[in-house]
Amino acid sequence: MVIDNEKILREPVSDAAKNGKSSRDFYEITIKGYINKQRGVFFKQMKIRHLLSGETCIAGFVKDQTELYSILTFIRDMGIPLLKVEQKQINPE
Repeated sequence: MVIDNEKILREPVSDAAKNGKSSRDFYEITIKGYINKQRGVFFKQMKIRHLLSGETCIAGFVKDQTELYSILTFIRDMGIPLLKVEQKQINPE
């Protein structure tokens, strides 16, 4: 897990996809507010980026819909407002 407060907006979050496996789907999940380290542990291998807008973007590869819904359920159960979920197309180079 990476929480990068110092290098906010240095690179697009979707650049994290270049290091993943193409057999999985890549998602960017945007929530309102910032996630602390204790909550961030749940997101395992996903990249967590705090945005200047007061939002957090959680990005990474998700192996299937069950894992995606598990992440979304955790966000809901913590009472964190969900702003956006986007599946990104990754072109292998």
